[in-house]
Amino acid sequence: MKSPTLIILQFSLLIGITFNTGQKILNLKSIGILSPAIILALWAIIAMRKSKLRISPIPANEAILIVSGPYQYIRHPMYSSILLFVIGLLVIHYSIYQLIAVILLLLVLLIKSKWEEQMLLIKFPSYKSYMERTKSIIPFLL
Repeated sequence: MKSPTLIILQFSLLIGITFNTGQKILNLKSIGILSPAIILALWAIIAMRKSKLRISPIPANEAILIVSGPYQYIRHPMYSSILLFVIGLLVIHYSIYQLIAVILLLLVLLIKSKWEEQMLLIKFPSYKSYMERTKSIIPFLL
């Protein structure tokens, strides 16, 4: 039950933040702000092609641990890209409601990442040493 709830919350907040921004995201300034998030997401997807990419924090039975590409620096680059994207949207179209939604999304992603890491520790014994040498979401900080 926890996994579907986190996924629904994540996508609901992300959709709400995106649609609340409206057409303001369709200009060169916004493309410059949002590009790093899109590039990071694409880099993570390319690195994950060897494994079974899933939205759920529960790893697939046939999943393999990916530690290359952006995963050599951060354990959750997809979550990082989502956060970069919504912070970019917040810069483009600030409102207190957008800020609250971004903070809620951050909390959901932190909870989801911690739970996902518990599942990965069970599936991959080497995940503990991987955790010790990488940051969770923000390189060199968190």
